[in-house]
Formats: sequence, structure tokens, C-alpha cells
Amino acid sequence: MKKTKLSSLIGKLTRTGVWEHNYDRNLLEWDKEMFNIYELDHEGSFLDFSTWADMLHPEDAEMVKLLYAEAVESEGEYQITFRIRTAKQNIKYIKASAIEIEKNSQGERIIVGANQDITELMLAKAEREELISILNESQEIAKIGSWQHDLVTGKTFNDIATKRIIGLDLDYDLQAEEGISFYKEGYSRDKIMEAFGELIEKGVPYDLELEMITKQGEEVWVRANGKPVYDEQGTIVKVHGVFQDITKQKEKEFELIKRNLDLQTLTERLSLQNEKLNDFAYITSHNLRAPVANLIMLKDLYLEENDPKELRALLELTGQSTERLEETLDHLIEALVVQTQGLSSQEWISLRELLANLVKRLGHLIKAADAEIVLDLEVEVLKAQALYLDSIFLNLLTNALKYRQEARKLRISVRSFLQDQELILEVADNGLGIDLERHAANIFGLHRTFHKNPKARGVGLFMVKTHVEALGGNIKVNSKVNEGTTFVLSFNREIAQNDSKE
Repeated sequence: MKKTKLSSLIGKLTRTGVWEHNYDRNLLEWDKEMFNIYELDHEGSFLDFSTWADMLHPEDAEMVKLLYAEAVESEGEYQITFRIRTAKQNIKYIKASAIEIEKNSQGERIIVGANQDITELMLAKAEREELISILNESQEIAKIGSWQHDLVTGKTFNDIATKRIIGLDLDYDLQAEEGISFYKEGYSRDKIMEAFGELIEKGVPYDLELEMITKQGEEVWVRANGKPVYDEQGTIVKVHGVFQDITKQKEKEFELIKRNLDLQTLTERLSLQNEKLNDFAYITSHNLRAPVANLIMLKDLYLEENDPKELRALLELTGQSTERLEETLDHLIEALVVQTQGLSSQEWISLRELLANLVKRLGHLIKAADAEIVLDLEVEVLKAQALYLDSIFLNLLTNALKYRQEARKLRISVRSFLQDQELILEVADNGLGIDLERHAANIFGLHRTFHKNPKARGVGLFMVKTHVEALGGNIKVNSKVNEGTTFVLSFNREIAQNDSKE
């Protein structure tokens, strides 16, 4: 076998050996590179065909010999990749090709071929395929897919993981426009259309968490991001990104938010309860201490007194203090019962009918005061506890009648309206008013009075606040001396019945 220096160099650089096979005599002639590939000693260039055949990998041997024999018999080309076990017991991958080129003078068939050592290439390919397999498996576990959109061809590529997230068949050809249609209509779809438009037009990357509806109609959360790809002229030619199913993370996030809200609600409730406990502690110290102290003092005086008249007077004073103590305890017990019952026994109530009934019940007082009562009811029906609502308006109306300004006609206005997420009930009068700079902190306290009315007991506003809070509302007061007072009650608008329900 003759081989030029150039072809020998090329063979060495490419790890390619050349061989000739006398098919009829089963004799092989190898060049030096063939011996290097098979890791055999270079003793002569001829060897028996069986020597080569024995070095074929057992799993490939039959297939290689059969295909080689068929190629020779059909005078066709022979190309195959197989494994060998070298003389040093190393496994190598061989890419082989051969062709019958002539017959010698004895008429024997001569086959010429080449073997190339592609072991490193095959190992690298196997490693790459393993890495790709690991990557695909990791994507499946993490539910992360990838996509690419070619602006030149207008074609979109989505990998398997992306299609699985959306619920599509793995061979489905999903293009960009249809892909956007899977985003939930409304904010999510509007946002991805805006972001994708800015990406392909201006190269603005995006990273968004949005809702989608899968092919099966299931709602899922995804994290979608996109980035531009530029050519050498700085023109955007492609956009690509990552696509991840984050439904479980979002569910945990929402659950955490719910728990935080529940905790916040509980904290606010405990804070309110603590505030009420402080109120009751204040009431106890200021409203129970005085009659109890009086009783103790009267007891000491009674034990020291001998005059029957004085003893009788002391007994009368003792009775008055006892009645005062009983009255205070009754009010406290009533407030506790209200707070304990909360929002039980609720019903839909006609506010106009309730107020009309109250005006009728207070008719003699209204007539005596020559008062005008004006109703402006945007909301006429609401859900509440009838007794509480009746008590609230009874106390506010009688309060206005009691503390009217004698110099002018009394006008009482009752309004109901919706404001943002709240139902507002408002009772306003043009009476004496309250000095809020002096009394703001005590307006709703038990036995707190702000005028010299001998009939004032300081209970009405205390019970109004108690009933409002029991209905889940809040109350505040706006007032100016000699101008009048407005009580503003606010509730969640869900208790209001709008026109659609009337």
C-alpha cells in the first residue's frame, strides 16, 4: 500500500487509517495509522481478516460483518459506525467506509477503505445528550420551558415543557399570536400584549407573573420573561425567553397573605377587645368607685350615729347610692350582652319605616320642641339587628331633642348614602353643639354629660357606640358649640340593599 506524506499527515491529524482487503484470500493490509487506532504493534502491514474481526465489539460484530459482506457482494459502498475493543482492551468508536475499486491479476477482489477514530466525538455527543436529558428532566421537575420567536421568518418555537404547561400536545405548532390567547382575559392578556410589543419594537425585556387558562380550561399562574437578540447591525432579529409554571408557589403565597390578613384581623380584634377592656376598666374605676365609696362612708356614719332622724336620712342616702350602683351595673351588663351577641338575629330592615315608627313614638316630644325632621335616604333597606338599630336612632333623636337651641327652630336631618366601600348613616342637628376640644375623649363614655340638663344621665351615647360596634360599624362626631352636632355612622356597604334588591 502506497501513501503520500501529505495523506499520511492528514490521516494522523484526523485519526484516520487506510486499509486494503483481499476479500477472496481474507488478507488485510493496514497503514501505520490503522495500527495506532487498533493499538497493535507495527510488525508488518499484513494481517489476517479474522484478527480484525475478533477485535469488533461483541454487540456490534455480527451486524458489521453482515453489512460488509452484503456491500462487497452488491459492489456497493460500505459505510458504518461501530465499536471495537483494541489490543489494549480499550473501547473505541470507528467510522468506516469502503469501496471495491479493482481486481488483481489473479481476478481477486480488492476492497479499499478507511477507519476513523471518532471516540472523542461520540463520547462528547453522549455527554451532550446526557446533559440535554438532565436539562429536560430538570425543566420537567421545575416546570420551566423556553421559547423563541424569529422576527425575520415570523416563526415561533416552543419546547416540550412550555407546551405541557399550556396543556398542548407535544407536536403542536404553537405560534406567538395563539400563545398570547391562552393568557387570562383582562389584566394578564393586556399586560403580556403590551410587554411583548415593547420587546419586539424597542427591545425592552420583561419579567412578569400572570394568569393563564390551559387548553383544558384550568387556571394556572406562570412566570414569563423575554429578551431581545440583536444582529451585527444592532437590529432585533429574534426574541426569546423562559416560561415557568408557578401555580404552587402562588398558592402558597396567597395562603401566606390570607394567614397574614387573618392574623392582622385577629390582632385588630384583640386590640379592639383590649380597648374595650380599658374602657370598662375606666368605667369601673370612675362609675362604680363613687357609689361604693359612698356606701362605705354611709356605713361608717350609720354605725356612729344614734339620732333616729339622722339614721333615717343616712338610710335614704344609702338607698340612693345603691340605686345608682344598680343602674350603673345594669348599663354595663346591657353593654356586655350587646357585645357578646354581636351580629346575631340580623334581618333586612326598612330604614324609612323604622324612622317613621320612631317619629310616631316621639311625637309628643317633637311637637313640644316644634322640631322639623328631614329624611334623605339614598339607601332605604339594610341588614342589621332591629333592636340595635332602633336603639341607635332612638338615642340620637332624643339626644337632639334634649339638647336643642331654644333661640331657633330645631332641625334634625337623617341621611343614608354609599361612599366608596361604606354605608354612611348620618344624624345632624342645629342644637347646642359640643365643645370637642374639651370633651372629645369622653363623648361616648358612661355617665358623661356636657350640658347642665338635669335629666341627662350620660348613658345614651355610650349605648349608641356599643350598638354601632356590635353591628360591625364605627361612629364619629362633628360638632361646634351653638351650631349643632353631626353623628356619622359607617358600616360595610355589604349590609346595604341597593335598588336592584328593593
